[in-house]
Amino acid sequence: MRTRCVGVGLCALVFVGCDQPVSPTRMGSAPSPPPLITVSGFVVDGGAQPVSGARIEVYVDASPMEAVTDQAGAYRMAFHSRDLTHGFNVSRDGYETSTFHIAARGLPEVTRDLRLHRIWRVTAGDSVSVPIDSEDPLCGLDDYQCRTIRVVQRSGTMVRISVQGPNVGLRRAGVDLHSASSTITMPLAAGEEVSIDIVTWNQLPVTTTVTTASE
Repeated sequence: MRTRCVGVGLCALVFVGCDQPVSPTRMGSAPSPPPLITVSGFVVDGGAQPVSGARIEVYVDASPMEAVTDQAGAYRMAFHSRDLTHGFNVSRDGYETSTFHIAARGLPEVTRDLRLHRIWRVTAGDSVSVPIDSEDPLCGLDDYQCRTIRVVQRSGTMVRISVQGPNVGLRRAGVDLHSASSTITMPLAAGEEVSIDIVTWNQLPVTTTVTTASE
């Protein structure tokens, strides 16, 4: 590179030995912001009735965002994010807290209804039929659909819980996150209760039969 001066005080830079001209670059330019994503829909119960006052929470870049459903069970949330999938936690008094994964996949607006189930208590010694389908929530750290029941001990010091059905298993809610079995036997004092996830995979919808017994 050398400097060529023309006239008085007017100089130009001449580049020697370059095959292509050098274009100026803008230094320090800010990256474009993440796209705006809007997620909306309704929170309903197992009978497809609206659930008002349900709390919906999603973490965006490690920061929580919240919304509460209105009288019609409707919710709407808008946030900036580059993530393709987000986990939404839905809760309300009297209902089991549920988790749903909603895939935005680059879409600016997504509509998704979310289902909450009322707390279901089963007394040890009883058997119940529990249906599960693709609209039910996820449980644990795996992408498995599940339903949660609470087994209440009537008497004795141990409880045995068994499940029957294709591709189903049991695990203690919030405890056994990566394993499931067809039978759980555990200590449980009279009057106490334990939350049990009924987990299913690869086959939906399915109706399971849960049997409980005091020992």
